[in-house]
Amino acid sequence: MRNRELHDALRDFALESAKLLRDDQLHGAEIQFDLDEGSGSGAILYHYRPLT
Repeated sequence: MRNRELHDALRDFALESAKLLRDDQLHGAEIQFDLDEGSGSGAILYHYRPLT
């Protein structure tokens, strides 16, 4: 990013959000999720998508 202040603010936001989610999970909170089906030419792949 060219705007350093915006970059730093977004980085701080993402880090704090990740910390809060991790702390919630460590204290027993369950994070809801959904399974997404990935499309491709080979086998069908699934991945977890948090519902946050």
